[in-house]
Amino acid sequence: MSSKAENETEWSTVSTNTNTMVLENLQLKMSYKFRLRTVCTENIASEYSAEKEFVFEGEHTTLDKILSFGTSKPSESLQFTVYPNPTTDFIRIDGNVSDTAKYSIITTTGTLVKKGNASDTRIGVGDLSSGMYILKVQDLKGYTSLKFYKD
Repeated sequence: MSSKAENETEWSTVSTNTNTMVLENLQLKMSYKFRLRTVCTENIASEYSAEKEFVFEGEHTTLDKILSFGTSKPSESLQFTVYPNPTTDFIRIDGNVSDTAKYSIITTTGTLVKKGNASDTRIGVGDLSSGMYILKVQDLKGYTSLKFYKD
């Protein structure tokens, strides 16, 4: 989590492996901003969330009401195929993918190697090493993942 007082320019970042976070040295009636990010593995982290703001009202200040972050889940409505599979230079996504959907290409060890707009008609993979990859497509309804092989 990164946080800062409203009048500050630099973010202060703190990590935790629990569902709680304690911010220290806050001033009463001062406005603060924070943003969240999830670190999934050593090499993969999400983008920061939208900034949220709160006024510190003392030790009983809770952020439950402003924390309305959704969770991502597999989508039954987001269905697609990837071709050609196996491939050498590019892949195409064919299916009901929204204009706002994003794709990620992830190695089998969990390393993010490429990302972009899933509405792209052609995704270049010629620069990837040979092997198995996971193509994850995500939109507001959830995500779907498929495997493809790069020769």
